[in-house]
Amino acid sequence: MADHSIGGRRAARAGLPAGFVPPWELAAMEKGERVLLAFSGGADSSALLDMLMHAGAAVECAHLDHMIRGSEAERDAEFCARAAERYGVPIHIGHADVPASAKAHGEGLEEAARRERYAFFERVMSERGIRLLVTAHNADDNLETMLLRLARGCGARGMCGIPTVRRLGGGREVVRPMLGMTKAQVLEYCREREIPFVYDSTNGDVEYSRNRLRALVLPELRRINPAVEEAAARLAANIGADCAYLDSLADGFAAAHCTDGTAPARELYDLPAPVARRVLRRLCDENGVTMAEEKHISALLAALGEDAAKSFSLPGGVRASVSDGVLRFSHGAADAAVLPDAEYPLKCGSNPLPGGFSVDIYDAEHGKSENINIIYKVSTKTYLYTDKIKGALFARPRRPGDRIVMGGMHKSLKKLLCDKKVPLGIRGILPVICDVDGILYVPFVGARDGAAPAASAAHEGTLAVTVRLAADGTV
Repeated sequence: MADHSIGGRRAARAGLPAGFVPPWELAAMEKGERVLLAFSGGADSSALLDMLMHAGAAVECAHLDHMIRGSEAERDAEFCARAAERYGVPIHIGHADVPASAKAHGEGLEEAARRERYAFFERVMSERGIRLLVTAHNADDNLETMLLRLARGCGARGMCGIPTVRRLGGGREVVRPMLGMTKAQVLEYCREREIPFVYDSTNGDVEYSRNRLRALVLPELRRINPAVEEAAARLAANIGADCAYLDSLADGFAAAHCTDGTAPARELYDLPAPVARRVLRRLCDENGVTMAEEKHISALLAALGEDAAKSFSLPGGVRASVSDGVLRFSHGAADAAVLPDAEYPLKCGSNPLPGGFSVDIYDAEHGKSENINIIYKVSTKTYLYTDKIKGALFARPRRPGDRIVMGGMHKSLKKLLCDKKVPLGIRGILPVICDVDGILYVPFVGARDGAAPAASAAHEGTLAVTVRLAADGTV
């Protein structure tokens, strides 16, 4: 059995702590793979930058100012720029008004800050052609995450902690090389190597849940068990192995019995509850249910075992029904809306299509006057290089077996629509934009490799393509 203890998965490398694992090993990639370091300038990311450089990594840094701490944040950005210069690596500095974003999305500051950070990192990765994002999470962060999830009533998956490797989409991944190190070990590394770092004053504000845990709860846990971080890592690894096995059973059942948003009710109900719940959650994800909660999964599971027909309204405008021994997902009357199977020529200007969508094509200068709104059922916009368009543009409906080249791979359009959680009710009328070489662009999914600027912004030699659902659309 693999050794999951802190620092136990890899032997110490020359000059590097035992708990550090090179990012390319975690991602099973070649050593020369470039990485983007999420660089705050704090002790953790400063230590990780030093480790990466000593490990021979090809590093670029990304720093986001959340516009929360005023002059202190400006100091951090300047510190990060100097540190990057000292190590001789590129740095990308961005700004995001997190308080405004949190208000607009109805989120707390911590949640909004995380969302904005990862959006920034993914933009930089896309622009720079980098596949690996490296973050400086450590064993203490993992313990804090598990405790926060426990306090909020998570399931087994939540107790798996922070994953060492997580997919971001588009062939990109985030890896955590320092999850095997405690905070104390990171600080000791900084002291030994005289690595400077900055301190975020908000880390001392116990109004934030994570800070409250760090200041008030973790010291008491360490009184009970000084190695509590390692105990939490063992727990996460053990639960993770159990979850992986249960997921494989759910995947096997879904592959054998679930097709086109349906599942046999009795067979699904007769599964062990942990497996059945995983199948139901997968079905919800694949059929456009946004943020399915435990109460929704429990209600569906109970209905599977009843003789009477049942129907439920689920998040995302999805309806689930159990009747005649079959579980079905639909979007009500809109589920029948389909773009007729034909090829619709696209010209510059507005191109209304059957079903309610319109494809508007203008040169990039015209497109600059509009904001890019990526809001399902309203509009989405991208820019396409004119020299990458082969022949005439046309729109058509999605067809069985459709694939688009993204991230160097031919990807299933059906799976991409599920992964992006495009509502089931608009998939039937959603236009697929093509040229003579095949699928060029799919709204809410993306463009084929090389067809669009990485930052989705106006460039010379591009067309602005906006796909919008008419105001009177019935979806």
